[in-house]
Amino acid sequence: MQANIYLSCSLVFLCCIIPLTPSMGLSQEPDCDCYDSSNNPIEKAPIQEPDKPLRGIADIHTHMFANLAYGGATLWGCPHHPDGISKALAPCDRTQDFRTYNWTFGRLTPSGCWPPFTTKCWWDVHGQKNSPASLFVENREGKHDKHGYPSFVSWPKHNSAWHQQMYYKWLERAYLGGLRLLVMFAVNNETLSDGFYPKRPFGQSITRKREWDKKDDDLALNTTDTFAVTRQIDAAYQLEEDIDLENDGKKNHNGWFRIAKSPGEARKIIESGAMAVVLGIEVDSLFECKPEAGHCTEESIKRHLLYYKALGVRHIFPMHAYNNKFGGAALYNSFMAFSNYSATGEPFTAEDCQHPDYNYDLVNAVNALKTGDSSLMDLITGFFLDLAIDLDKNIVVDERNKGAATCNKVGLMPMGEVLIKEMMENGMIIDLDHMSYKMRQSVFQLAETYLPTPYPLVSSHSGFAELEKELNDKKTPGGKPLPEEDRFEIKEWDLTGEEVDRIRELGGIVSLYKLSKGKISSLNYLHRYEYIVRKMTGGNYHTSEYPGIGFSTDWGGATVQAGPRFKSENGGYVANSAFIDETFLKDCNIDQIVEYPFNFDDICTKSIAKGTIFEKQVTGTRTFDFNIDGLAHVGLLPDLMRDFANILEHRNAKLDPGSEKIPLTLDPLFNSAEIYIRMWERAECAKYNDDNDKWCNKLDNCPGLANDDQADSDGDGRGDLCDEP
Repeated sequence: MQANIYLSCSLVFLCCIIPLTPSMGLSQEPDCDCYDSSNNPIEKAPIQEPDKPLRGIADIHTHMFANLAYGGATLWGCPHHPDGISKALAPCDRTQDFRTYNWTFGRLTPSGCWPPFTTKCWWDVHGQKNSPASLFVENREGKHDKHGYPSFVSWPKHNSAWHQQMYYKWLERAYLGGLRLLVMFAVNNETLSDGFYPKRPFGQSITRKREWDKKDDDLALNTTDTFAVTRQIDAAYQLEEDIDLENDGKKNHNGWFRIAKSPGEARKIIESGAMAVVLGIEVDSLFECKPEAGHCTEESIKRHLLYYKALGVRHIFPMHAYNNKFGGAALYNSFMAFSNYSATGEPFTAEDCQHPDYNYDLVNAVNALKTGDSSLMDLITGFFLDLAIDLDKNIVVDERNKGAATCNKVGLMPMGEVLIKEMMENGMIIDLDHMSYKMRQSVFQLAETYLPTPYPLVSSHSGFAELEKELNDKKTPGGKPLPEEDRFEIKEWDLTGEEVDRIRELGGIVSLYKLSKGKISSLNYLHRYEYIVRKMTGGNYHTSEYPGIGFSTDWGGATVQAGPRFKSENGGYVANSAFIDETFLKDCNIDQIVEYPFNFDDICTKSIAKGTIFEKQVTGTRTFDFNIDGLAHVGLLPDLMRDFANILEHRNAKLDPGSEKIPLTLDPLFNSAEIYIRMWERAECAKYNDDNDKWCNKLDNCPGLANDDQADSDGDGRGDLCDEP
């Protein structure tokens, strides 16, 4: 963007805002390069053939600049810094610089942690090892060594969600290993923002103010979703410019990290050998449209949507964790019940889900909190839930279905319908995740009927109710039922099997995302991978023209990643039982490690990473080994894919003749960039359809004559109907 765009970076949580001049770029410190343990450079990515299906992985759900979200004092470290890695990933110990909050008389109020809530105060998110207990006492935060660069003693880790894992040099290694499209969502949570921000001002005010920003002269006090989005979008453009400068000293949109504003542009970027970046938004109060926001009108929604479209935003979540003016949020987390009340002033209201696959009962969850049958984290939030939820008035359960699953009573609201229709009119990508079940049904109906062509929908990081119900019914190898801790609570967050089918029929995407339960490692992806590929190809994997699914990590989204299947012992590797689920043993070879160096030549012949050799990744003085570190940062994504390929290879070899299961490869994942762009193309042209079939004019092989099947017997690209005399 413009030369004086500001890089907002929450380094040591002072959230310094550093003006970068056109000549600065990124500092090249000796230890900040992405290299392997043999100090051999990794080959640059190859150019792809034009007008051919793209090869490459699409990570369609990340928050690269989440250090600028949540008040700027929650996620430690920057994805880049003009003074280099020693400043971007500095030691994390600034505990005393943060303002803290307590829950007092139904409202968050600033405090110094007065009794009786001294162990429940929101502080010490990032402090030295053995520092006082905090809200995150069981989540490994505030209980670790502070060292960052160069030793990285305690972070990044696969299970440390509040430290930077997307440093740009790590991301570059992922790109060189096959990552070709990245969706970067600007994210926020106002409850966390209100609770975690520095006492001292962040520095200079940002110069480009938005007319609907609140308190924009004091960055330390501005915790709104809109302001967080502004800063993260600015930071993405700044990184693009700096990587350009690092590439050839010119700001020419010629680096490996390039923001794409159309599917055609994304396709050309990937064909040139670079990585396409799509900007998105995932916040609770989009356009500050809280449930009772009077300023949120049809005119303002259209204006704000066009404004963000002009900034390059293309993929949007209408909903996140709270109810807003557009509709109801999915009920899936007890903490979010408190947060919704804190942010909106209103409690969630729940009713019987009326779907047999769901089993999450909010009534039982709240009762468990009251009786102490929960973790320390839930006990703390239980205090808030008492204020947020009136069981007698706000949870409606049919008398015939006592203990039935509970879902949000709020569906699509009138302003939500305006937003969805305007997004369709503008060809923007609509993400279903975080919508209540009731709201999703209304959005499906609009997608199927509003425009002349069915409109594609996306689920970028959801669970799958049908699959999780199947997994709950599985037995251990010893024939015993699964332990309770490994059984899924199936909530309205999870898509039903019918919904996955509808997404497929609309030309949309669902994504491979880690399991929400059990021992998370590469092994645990297997069941979801099989399920998604089967569902998204309609059961015709081997005959599907171009099978593909999405992939999602949710970096920066307060989530853990795949853990290590091994641990180091006596100079070798032994199985790590903490991340090996017994239900997967019969399908997988748990003894197969990722052997370094590795490549993908043997298992993915059409991979764009073909010929690229990877050693162990080194940053500073730390050597990362996926076998014992798991997915500690984004640079280990190629290692995850290699491990995943090993698992699939062993699984395929063990399939019995005639088995209903099909051999799987990495192809559906390496097709994900192409599949995402095809979905985007459908969205952009959906309102132009002269023959009212399932295909818009631009993608129809016989526009003017309805042909849903797109039959093309002679393969000339022209439909059979148009070939007839």
